[in-house]
Amino acid sequence: MRKQVLAVLAATLLGSSAFAADNANVQVLANVQGTCKFLAAPDVNFGTLDPGAGGDVNAKTDVSFWCTKGANYTLNVGNGANFDSATTARRMKSATGDYIKYELSPVNASGIGTGRSTPLTFSMNALLRGSDYIDATVGEYQDTVQLTVTP
Repeated sequence: MRKQVLAVLAATLLGSSAFAADNANVQVLANVQGTCKFLAAPDVNFGTLDPGAGGDVNAKTDVSFWCTKGANYTLNVGNGANFDSATTARRMKSATGDYIKYELSPVNASGIGTGRSTPLTFSMNALLRGSDYIDATVGEYQDTVQLTVTP
C-alpha cells in the first residue's frame, strides 16, 4: 500500500504543471500640448515722412508664427504703449512728447494650427494719414504694439 501511495504521489507531481500563465496590458500614453510661438515679427516702418508732400502713407508687415497642429488659435494685436483711450487712437510718440496717430488692421485673427513645420503668416496693414503728420514736430516717432497668440 505504501508503494501505491508513493506511486500516485509521484505521478501527481510529475504529471501536472505547478505553473500558471497570465497576461497583462500596459498602455503607452502621451498628451500633445497646444502651443503657439512667434517666429518673426518685423517692424512696421512708415519711412521718412515729408509734411510738405503730405498724403497718406501705407506700410505692411508679415508676422510669422506656428501653432500645434489642430489647435484653435487666436492672435490679438494690442493697442500700443501710447494708445489714447479718449480718442481710441494708436499713436507714435517722439522724444519731445509729440504724437502722430496711425491705424493697424486687422486687429485679430483666428484659425487652426498646422504644426511647427508649417508656419502661418499674419499680414498687418498700417495707415498713416497725411493730416496726422503735416504739422508734426521734426524727429523720430515710435510705438510698441504687443502681439499675443494663444492656442
